[in-house]
Amino acid sequence: MKRYISLVLIVLMLLPSAALAQPKISLPQKEEVVYGKMTPSGMVEEVFIVNAFLKQGKELFDYGNYSEVLNLTDTGVLRQGFTEVYIQTDAKDFFYQGKVRNNLMPWLVTFSYELDGVPVSPEALKGQSGQLKIHVNVRKNEEVDPVFFDNYMLQISMNLDQKYFSGIESEGATIASAGETKVVNLMSLPGKETDFVVKTRASNAHLGQIQVVGLPFELFMELPDIDQYTDDLVKLQDAIAMIASGVSEYVGGVGQLSDAAGQLEMGVGELYSNIGVIKKGMEELHEGRKQFDEGLKDYSTGMQTFKAGMDELIGGIGFFASSIDTLREGSKGLADGLATLSEKGDELVGGSEMILAGFEAMDALLSLPISQADMAMLLGILQSFSAAFDRFISELSPEELEELRENIYFLATRLEESIIQIEAIADALDASLLLPELDTGSFSNTKLEAAVAFIKHVQEERQKLIAQTVELRKIHGALAALDTPLTALIEACEKMASQYDQIKAMISRINDAIQKITPEEIEEYADNLRLFSASYRQFHEGLKMYVEGVKQASVGMNRLDQEGIAKLQEGAKKFSDESSQITSGVNDLAEGSQTLSSSHGQLLEGDQALIDGIGQYADGVGQLSGGLRGFAQGVKELAGGGEQLKSGASTLRNETSNMDEQMKAKIEEAMGDYVPGEYTLQSFADARNTGIQKVQFIYLSEAQTEEEVAESEGEEEPPKSLWDKFLDLFR
Repeated sequence: MKRYISLVLIVLMLLPSAALAQPKISLPQKEEVVYGKMTPSGMVEEVFIVNAFLKQGKELFDYGNYSEVLNLTDTGVLRQGFTEVYIQTDAKDFFYQGKVRNNLMPWLVTFSYELDGVPVSPEALKGQSGQLKIHVNVRKNEEVDPVFFDNYMLQISMNLDQKYFSGIESEGATIASAGETKVVNLMSLPGKETDFVVKTRASNAHLGQIQVVGLPFELFMELPDIDQYTDDLVKLQDAIAMIASGVSEYVGGVGQLSDAAGQLEMGVGELYSNIGVIKKGMEELHEGRKQFDEGLKDYSTGMQTFKAGMDELIGGIGFFASSIDTLREGSKGLADGLATLSEKGDELVGGSEMILAGFEAMDALLSLPISQADMAMLLGILQSFSAAFDRFISELSPEELEELRENIYFLATRLEESIIQIEAIADALDASLLLPELDTGSFSNTKLEAAVAFIKHVQEERQKLIAQTVELRKIHGALAALDTPLTALIEACEKMASQYDQIKAMISRINDAIQKITPEEIEEYADNLRLFSASYRQFHEGLKMYVEGVKQASVGMNRLDQEGIAKLQEGAKKFSDESSQITSGVNDLAEGSQTLSSSHGQLLEGDQALIDGIGQYADGVGQLSGGLRGFAQGVKELAGGGEQLKSGASTLRNETSNMDEQMKAKIEEAMGDYVPGEYTLQSFADARNTGIQKVQFIYLSEAQTEEEVAESEGEEEPPKSLWDKFLDLFR
């Protein structure tokens, strides 16, 4: 260490250290300045107390645990005991210094250094360069009475020469300039243990002097009246209470809004779902209508075809009516001819029966022995038979029968043609395939219904025509069946006509020979007559069958003429009359079907537009549903937040109900760090000292300097005063 020893100190150290008896004087008032010599790391090496007695008299007594004392005022001798100092002086103001034995200070202040992140000692730091961090820590010294730590503020001043340091910064510090030196001022409040960090860029680092000063904490400002702030807080408390009440009502409303939003969301969701069903139904309806449209087109085409068919049907009905008239004339003539033929056939059968009876009578007489009387009877029979045979032959003309057969063939042919024509008309009247396409179940149309009713009536009459054709087929079959027996009859008549002369000659011979006939001749005639009689019987049976067939054909033809063809003629006339009334309706229907098909096409376009509109509406409702879902969720979260807000507002109301008192307490608590506390100032040197006016603490570290060039030996230093020697202790 540098020059510490002075002559005064040597003298004082040689003084005895025995305890002095306290003189019979009162302790004087004094001030103490405590100096601590510390290293750049903050370690205190020596502690000195400078005691100042101002205007206190000539005899002074003081306590202090000093290892040595030094008179700083005059050359008077100080008497020192172990902890006592006795002074006699003529000086008005007296100062002396005592070196404390234990080197203890109220604050433990440490300085640690990091160069580029590596801890380094102050000695090793000297002359180095890099990023420097200086950590300053203020702690309470538990070995010292806490009255100074608790009531004194500590100001730390670090002198950093800008020649060696740049870019100086420190949070919470006041950095001032003193020439080329930056002074970093740090403040530690009473009772606080604090930490600071000073950052700088070092270049050939040389630490400057560090000064730590402990002073009584004094507030050099007038604190405001707290009541002027707390008066408004009372109003704020009332406002907060009103806010809490309003928030409660608001939360209740938000809860109702949340419920309503949830219901609205459900309703819109159902609407969206139902719109989907409606859209699907409309699409299905549209598909059905498309099929219906195809049906309408087919219906329209069918109606055009139906109209053409109806035109043909009307023409066919007219032709049918005229054909039925012609058929009626032919059938009537055929019926009359068959009736005449039937009457004539009865006459032929009667004559034939007489001839057959004559043959049988003659055969019976000739088969027995003939007496004279029998001969006379035979003669009479022969004469009657001859006359009857002549009449029969005259009526049974093969030419007439042939003409009759031709007439029957002609009638049968005409009847066949009429039947074919009637069947063709029946086929033309077949509208069974058209009726399903004219179904009026889905809508009402008077004209169409009338046409359908007419067509159904035509179908009924068609069935009747078909039934009549069956009857006509039977009559035609009967007429055709007459051809074979009639042909046989004509052949028999021709044969009989060819045998007429033979039979007449035979009868004449029999008649001439009866007078002179011999039994042998009669037997020969009887055999011939018997053969002819058997042949005639076959002819007679054929004639009966033919006449019976003619009768049946006559009866059937007459019934067909009176009941069938006459009714057909009447129905054909009715058809013709009704068809003229239906024609205009069918034409209207054909035009209406085209209009309906065209209108339904427009309806299909409208359906598609409606489906597109429903789709857009569904999209809008979907977006609305999504928005409402988000809105409902937001309102729900808002309701949850409202509950938290309500709870918070309630808590705020409860917590601020005595906010004015709390504010006062907090202000007082906050100001407690800045308002000096009440304490009794005492001596740091010794608690027994009284009348203490002021106590201050100063820590000083020696600055690091560059090596000085050695001075010339001939140059002498000027003599130093006692005060300079004292200051040298801290250089």
